[in-house]
Amino acid sequence: MKNQILLSSILCMTLFVGAGKALALDIAPGGDALGGQLEDSRSAVIAQLTSNGSTAMVFTTSVQLTGQTPTLFTLPHDTYTADRQLVTGNYYLLFLSMDAAGGLELATSAYSIVAVSLHEAESYRTAIANYQQTWRDPQAFKPVALAQLDASVPYLRYSAMADLAHRGLFTAADGALLSQLAASSTSSQPEVRKLALMQLGGLGLVAYAEQLGAVLGNAAEPTSIRLAALDGLRFMGRTDVIQRQAASVGDSPSPKLKTRMLEALEQPQPQ
Repeated sequence: MKNQILLSSILCMTLFVGAGKALALDIAPGGDALGGQLEDSRSAVIAQLTSNGSTAMVFTTSVQLTGQTPTLFTLPHDTYTADRQLVTGNYYLLFLSMDAAGGLELATSAYSIVAVSLHEAESYRTAIANYQQTWRDPQAFKPVALAQLDASVPYLRYSAMADLAHRGLFTAADGALLSQLAASSTSSQPEVRKLALMQLGGLGLVAYAEQLGAVLGNAAEPTSIRLAALDGLRFMGRTDVIQRQAASVGDSPSPKLKTRMLEALEQPQPQ
């Protein structure tokens, strides 16, 4: 059990290596997803950005999802939101909390702003209601999140994947589903694919090692996807599969991928 907990902790940290803003903001792994945002916020709202100045943003409430928010409200910029490409007139899902003076602020800075369309409001309303009803009961939450993996809204698909992964709710029985989500032939978005690749490795599902190896060796794959496959193989202890892809990784222009490959090849084989 201790080894499983340690592996889970390492897995979560590996997923967020290089995520500068996440680390600087001290966001827990998966904290940018719906579950973490709902826990950290007092209200959630879809609002239209009506003004975006150098120090503050002004929003008009369109759809109240949780809590209460004024019709017109102002949010101060911080180091992380100031350089976001937020477009005046567009709609955003905002997770809000209160500052020490009682004013509204983003619950976790830039991670509490999600671009949306108004026609997605009902999807968000339904997802949030389902989360609120089942979040505290992992067994009740899992089927809700699994169903959400087919949501039409990308952020809801990512949230389902991230919340399942970081709550440790995937098991070996989910291998076929994870394999499907990890495949480039599916419609899975990059962040979902990365989490699926890492889960296959973290669960030690060696039957899928060759799938991860094929992703690692595919020069057409994004570097971040190849890194996730490499780390998944490392968690499996399949240095042999990694070794077979050494030449293709050697041709990559990514120093990070090459360095991680060298580290993997020096990793001791499990006894």
